[in-house]
Amino acid sequence: FLFVLIEEGNIVEAIKKGFLELDQDMLEDDEMKEELAGTTAVCVLIKDRKIYCVKIKNSIFIIEFERK
Repeated sequence: FLFVLIEEGNIVEAIKKGFLELDQDMLEDDEMKEELAGTTAVCVLIKDRKIYCVKIKNSIFIIEFERK
């Protein structure tokens, strides 16, 4: 389903839905229910020569590219 959103050009919606689905999966995982650890995440998606970046909490990222 996320790939369909991306192919349709709904990049922001796809990223948001992906993070929400991951959060739900983690909440339903019996092994993770008792964990007190925090969560950080980084997502970088390149589509049609555009870069979409998402940072959650204390994560950082660096993007390096070469101009031609």
